[in-house]
Amino acid sequence: DRKSGRQFKWPRDVPRQLTVADKNLKKVHANWWAHKKLSPLSAERRDALRLKVYAWRCYSSDFRDPDVQADVVKKPLDLAQQFRGVYASHLAGYEQKSRTVCAQYADSHIRFASEARKVNRAGKLDRRVLILTENHLFKADTKFKVTPKRVIRLHSIRSILLNKTPDTFVVLKLDEPGTDAVLDLGVAAAENRLGEFVSRLFLACRRAGNNAVKVNLFDGVLEYNNSQKAPSAGA
Repeated sequence: DRKSGRQFKWPRDVPRQLTVADKNLKKVHANWWAHKKLSPLSAERRDALRLKVYAWRCYSSDFRDPDVQADVVKKPLDLAQQFRGVYASHLAGYEQKSRTVCAQYADSHIRFASEARKVNRAGKLDRRVLILTENHLFKADTKFKVTPKRVIRLHSIRSILLNKTPDTFVVLKLDEPGTDAVLDLGVAAAENRLGEFVSRLFLACRRAGNNAVKVNLFDGVLEYNNSQKAPSAGA
């Protein structure tokens, strides 16, 4: 069976006494099926697929419930798009300057690097180069200058907010009031990097030990506070 029993139809009418067993058996079958499909793949391809799965789940309202399989993407996502991780290598001095930034904060692995735009306190857009590492998210300027206010510790991210519309904005809610980050990943005309960024950011937070971080989707306006003061809010 080339599909490894994926087309298997589970009985619909399950006796009440077997409800828990039925639920557990479905989980076992799903895990076994995934193992059969993933085990022949290289580690690189498995990691790439994992990112796509998390991007899919991050774009679904069912993401916060681990027992619910997301069937409908609530925010448009192009799963055929390649997730390359580093998109800033064409910038002058990227290799050396990005390593310098990482070394200043004892980081060594760059998970994601891309040009982006940041919404400042006046509501205007500033160009930035986002560098995601194992412990930090750096919002460097185009000359790769990083100040303390441009450094986000992954442990300080409480939630990642998205709108269900096909835009490219994300809000990062941080522990300290007034320091929320509003970012636009739609700087490349040919591709939308938001899904990859959110997926990589979420996984990096979890790997850094921030198990409380959430991804939330909203129908309306995203509220944030980047005024460096509390408790005023912008939208």
